[in-house]
Amino acid sequence: QVLTNIVNGTLVETGTIANDDEVARQFGINALEEETSESVSLGLIKRFNNGFDLTMDFYQINIDDRIVLSESLTASVGAEFGEILEENNLGAAQFFTNSVDTKTTGLDVIASYPTELFDGNLNLTAAMSFMNTDVEQVNSVSSLIPGEQIFNDTQVLRLEEGQPSEKATLSGDWTRDAWNVNLALNYFGAVEGQAFTGVRHEWGGKWLTDLSVGYDFTSNLNVRVGANNLFDTYPDEWGSAGSPFSDAGFKYGWETFPFGINGGYYYARLNYTF
Repeated sequence: QVLTNIVNGTLVETGTIANDDEVARQFGINALEEETSESVSLGLIKRFNNGFDLTMDFYQINIDDRIVLSESLTASVGAEFGEILEENNLGAAQFFTNSVDTKTTGLDVIASYPTELFDGNLNLTAAMSFMNTDVEQVNSVSSLIPGEQIFNDTQVLRLEEGQPSEKATLSGDWTRDAWNVNLALNYFGAVEGQAFTGVRHEWGGKWLTDLSVGYDFTSNLNVRVGANNLFDTYPDEWGSAGSPFSDAGFKYGWETFPFGINGGYYYARLNYTF
């Protein structure tokens, strides 16, 4: 697949080359191998007499030979690399490779509590997740391409900080007779990236609110109205850090976001089962 891509601010014909293609062999790229992983986890559960439940799960996952997409590599890699690009009418090339060893550690905590409110049943839940991924080693899979170029700092940052390290959900589900109300507050932590601009940038954490109200007219007929992202929350704008893309009208970055840029979603649903 060949696309016109932006590399260091210049339009370049960039080929994403399949690993079983002869062109990949010219660049010293071999067929993909299976990833290997080792993991360990520990779970704790505590149940209290009043119905309160608490669970905690600790885990660590080590992945060797992780499959990643390389950086767009140009003739700056070396003379021989540049000659092969020219022979194939390319300005840059990228490959899927077994180039990275990673370690991911995390903690998941979930607490739930059933109670009564306004003559109805209320189930309260709090869930929190903390996760950290480190790139332990970058391995060159080609004699033509150094490891620090095939998976550079931009790609490492995306893998380590491109997903939120903290997530949380606080929710309440209330039912009384034919009525049901569900409220959820969802938190997505900050993410970072530097693709396209070369400048490291952080998009801050945000809370999103989901709310829905349902009513059962009969055992077969239900109506529900609600909203996902009730308060129409958006990610941080890119601002001047996104230049020249922000100058061209791209308000938000596109490299990595924990939630979308479409804002609130409001709905009414009528369900009938038979």
